[in-house]
Amino acid sequence: MEINDYNLTNDAKFLIASMYKEYLDRRMTGIEKRQARSFDSVAEINSKIMPQWNEADVLDTCF
Repeated sequence: MEINDYNLTNDAKFLIASMYKEYLDRRMTGIEKRQARSFDSVAEINSKIMPQWNEADVLDTCF
């Protein structure tokens, strides 16, 4: 199955790609997988990964 099989919006694809980049960056600094893939909250995703979006848009895209 590929990402295009899920009928995601372009915003959702962009958010996933941005979160994956953050995950890879964390892994490159030696953070364990379990911790690297953990995002504490929508507020964290908004402030660290998608500051150009408002928090409500990040939450909506997550759903």
